[in-house]
Amino acid sequence: MYFFCPVFPTFTKTPSDIRVKAGNTARLECHAEGSPPPEIAWKKDGGDDFPAARERRMHVMSNDDVFFIVNVKAADMGVYSCTAQNVAGVIVANATLTVLGNFTDSLFKLIMFFFTKNIFY
Repeated sequence: MYFFCPVFPTFTKTPSDIRVKAGNTARLECHAEGSPPPEIAWKKDGGDDFPAARERRMHVMSNDDVFFIVNVKAADMGVYSCTAQNVAGVIVANATLTVLGNFTDSLFKLIMFFFTKNIFY
């Protein structure tokens, strides 16, 4: 007689907080082990809505545990969660993606425009 004893997932790779310039590629890694082998899923800010996925800029390489976003934009900023789940349980690891770039310069210029035009008075 054979008894199957599920093993709770454990991370062997967890994503790290990253800072990426707008237009470059963001790369997050995540891998877990357990029995049966856990399934890996990604979320952004707690949900399944990825601007990068809608624009076909997101790629998940399941064979080497890598999640890519190419041509990173401000809309991609947020907390990305890697979830590993099997019948024994679920674990989650988070990483924050910060996008650096010209959009902050544009926001500063817009604010300065409003102040110099006395719109707030």
